[in-house]
Amino acid sequence: MPPNQRMKLSWRGGRLKGNRSVCLDRGRRTTQLMRDSLGGFATTTHMTPARSAFRPFAIALACTSGLFALAFWIPQEAIAATSACLSILLGLPICVLLYRDGIRARKIAQPSNGVASAVLELPMRILGAICLLTGIAILAWIAYNLFVERQPQFTSIQSLGQLILPVLLIIFGYRWLRRPLGSTLE
Repeated sequence: MPPNQRMKLSWRGGRLKGNRSVCLDRGRRTTQLMRDSLGGFATTTHMTPARSAFRPFAIALACTSGLFALAFWIPQEAIAATSACLSILLGLPICVLLYRDGIRARKIAQPSNGVASAVLELPMRILGAICLLTGIAILAWIAYNLFVERQPQFTSIQSLGQLILPVLLIIFGYRWLRRPLGSTLE
């Protein structure tokens, strides 16, 4: 048997015959017997995909929170504002995407638990509702200034490109309200 190949063992400890495999994984840490380079056996413990799916999200969330908290203790205002802006403008979108990837990985690994998936999808649906309402509010403010009463802050619409952001927010929010994980897993 080549080095570092997993040995398939039966429940009694003997080798399995043929291509049969035994699944000992139930969402916990599992121990595998691996052949080391000297021909002996070594045990390795690994986390299953359902458990380790949220690890990148947790790391990104800790880094984002740490950078934001660090901004309050930096004495120079320019550096403090830059670190706070970086944590908000870069850290939060990265956290949202990693959370979404964690939900997808968990749903692939354990597709039968509908209640837990619905609870985990709730923050994505809340983000979708916030985006939808923000897009509608921007379009309503533009319509109010164009048709009812012009506010001094409103300069008018210079190009059609100014309407892209609220329309994209509405589309994005509606899509995440309906299907937080996209159509591939629904």
